[in-house]
Amino acid sequence: MKWLRHLYLPRYLDVENSKVQWDNLSNLEMLKHFDGEQWVVQDLVHLTKLRKLKITNVNSFIELEVILKPSSLISNDLHSLRLHLVKTKMEEVDLRLVLMCQYLYMLFLGGEISNLPGRHHFPPKLTLRDSHLKQYPMPILERLLINLTILDLWSDFYTGEEMVFSKKGFPPLKYLPLFHTFSLQRLMVDKSAMPSLKSLMLGMCISLEMVPEGLRCITTLQKLRIDYMPREFVDKLQVINGKEGEDFYKVQLMPCIDLTITCPP
Repeated sequence: MKWLRHLYLPRYLDVENSKVQWDNLSNLEMLKHFDGEQWVVQDLVHLTKLRKLKITNVNSFIELEVILKPSSLISNDLHSLRLHLVKTKMEEVDLRLVLMCQYLYMLFLGGEISNLPGRHHFPPKLTLRDSHLKQYPMPILERLLINLTILDLWSDFYTGEEMVFSKKGFPPLKYLPLFHTFSLQRLMVDKSAMPSLKSLMLGMCISLEMVPEGLRCITTLQKLRIDYMPREFVDKLQVINGKEGEDFYKVQLMPCIDLTITCPP
């Protein structure tokens, strides 16, 4: 076990008092499904070569500080960090701690967020899930995600009814999945927004009224995927019995478009 590089733990491990000699895994570079309720996060300080880390059931950011603070050898080399099922609301000070990992390339935050930090830059790949942001996030995201290539927004990351991708915002963004955001009604894309976008997925945004008009201006867009949306929304994008839906013109002329439409049963 001493020379083990990658360790994938069982996602659900129901074993009382299970023990792992973490100090014997000092060469570990990837660790997935570390359960914060099963083991003590502080034990990870021995894994000084970690590059990829996924923790589920994060009880508090206080316990994460020992591995994420700048003086930690782990934080200096960590490339990918996934925090699933964070039990307490994440405050700005918590996120600033995470963003001090200077070589972080991928960040997954699964849990409620109070506010996004206004100064620290996020890594190129960012997933926000179950964030329930009440503060309108787009101005901060556009300003701080200057190197972002993937923005993955899931499960009511924002509780508002409207989102606008403004002019010249997110210049390097290539992939944008927007899924399971029930309150979102209006999605707008200004001209010159997301000029590098290749793929957009809209799924289970059941209140969304229409595909944004501005998609017609994104010449790099190769794939638009519509998953599990209301029938009325889907019909607007199709030709039915020879009649074009009212939003069909928005997708008709997209170059190399791969349109996948899946309706709920």
